[in-house]
Amino acid sequence: RSRGLGDVYKRQLLPNLQTASKELATKLTLGQISVDDLDKEVEKLEELGLSELVDIYQARYERYLANMPS
Repeated sequence: RSRGLGDVYKRQLLPNLQTASKELATKLTLGQISVDDLDKEVEKLEELGLSELVDIYQARYERYLANMPS
């Protein structure tokens, strides 16, 4: 069963975002990145497609809510 373009896009975005976010968390924890630089780091996640991935999950959640029995 095809899951649609959102799932294809998610499979392309998710691995890179997971890796980058884990690296960011590690660097923050170890003090290798200042909290003051966090905005710049989040911009890097945005460049990897963070907003698009959030949109995919939001649309999926909204479809789930629309199909819930009342």
